[in-house]
Amino acid sequence: MKGTSRESINFIVLLIVFVLFIGFVILYFTGQIDKVTKIISDMVKIKT
Repeated sequence: MKGTSRESINFIVLLIVFVLFIGFVILYFTGQIDKVTKIISDMVKIKT
């Protein structure tokens, strides 16, 4: 059972990336991406 923890971590990372990508695509096609980019830009302005 060597390397099972590493494989599970890789799977979790891939799953998170996949979910984020699907969410981004859904936002993009529903026209919500402008709001998201505005929120992100506002967050960046606050941080800097």
